[in-house]
Amino acid sequence: MGWLSWLRGSRATGDDTGGLDFLEPDLREFYVSQTPKLALKRQLSAAQSSGDSELVTILKQTETGQGLTLEQRVHELEVAASANCAIYELALSDCLTKGTLIDRKIKMCASQSAQFSACKQAQKKILRTMGYMANGRQPTLDHRVRREALEQYERERAADAKAWKDSPVQYLLDHGRKQF
Repeated sequence: MGWLSWLRGSRATGDDTGGLDFLEPDLREFYVSQTPKLALKRQLSAAQSSGDSELVTILKQTETGQGLTLEQRVHELEVAASANCAIYELALSDCLTKGTLIDRKIKMCASQSAQFSACKQAQKKILRTMGYMANGRQPTLDHRVRREALEQYERERAADAKAWKDSPVQYLLDHGRKQF
């Protein structure tokens, strides 16, 4: 019955090893070094014991999510771009659910899809340029960056619409066949 308790995880768990007391020391060391959260806890405790306050601050920021990995930052950038383009996503969703048969089945809501895609790509570019989710930044600053990115996209969109209205031929010569 000992292996069932191991499968259920009812073994006593240690604080620094994350319940890996039953593993051989070499295997446990390898597992801890390959597991980011356990490795982070270990690095943090080592930095605290050595008295390196700067390293402790950086590791605590990483632990609280302020210092994110590249994959996490890319994911957060994608989420922020989607959130900033929610109006276009809603228009696409409405077209797909409530649109005419021709729009849904034949055109597949191409214009709404193109608007949403263009918005999302522009938002990702703007957010990346403005340093959204950069390590060591405060979340309140990132919120302001998101708001500013949305306002900048809307200004660019309004300028494009004005340029199209003023001279469609010149706009096409300047921008190609880009739809807005």
